[in-house]
Amino acid sequence: MSMKEKKNKVQTNQHQRKTTRRDLRQQLIIEDHTAGPLPHPDLLKQYGEINPDFPNIIVGMARDQQAHDFAIDNKQTDAQIKQVSAGQRLAFLTILLYFSFLFFCLYTGQYLSAAIVGAVGGALVGIARYFAAIKSKDSDDIDQLPKG
Repeated sequence: MSMKEKKNKVQTNQHQRKTTRRDLRQQLIIEDHTAGPLPHPDLLKQYGEINPDFPNIIVGMARDQQAHDFAIDNKQTDAQIKQVSAGQRLAFLTILLYFSFLFFCLYTGQYLSAAIVGAVGGALVGIARYFAAIKSKDSDDIDQLPKG
């Protein structure tokens, strides 16, 4: 093999590498991605060529899954609302019992007991605020309550 033939062969190999890189780059540019519960429309069409019912079955499965996800979200929301309502009722009952006992002590003339109940009242108000603020396990509302 002569020098000229070797040089041409090296140039041909370099040209092939450049062409391959350019082709690869072009392939990456035109590559298409889809995201979500449904396959790409072309793939869905290919499923339809196998069996005409497949696209309807696949779309129906995606629709059913989405309805199921919405139902789960609704149940979680309802549970959170019930939890908040229960916390608010418990807070109201705690404050009601506190003031009832305080007024009973004052009415019967037990001023020392009323003073003690008044001192403990700050803790009860804090507990009541805690129960009223509970929304869910990952809620930040408890941390946002004013201190004191």
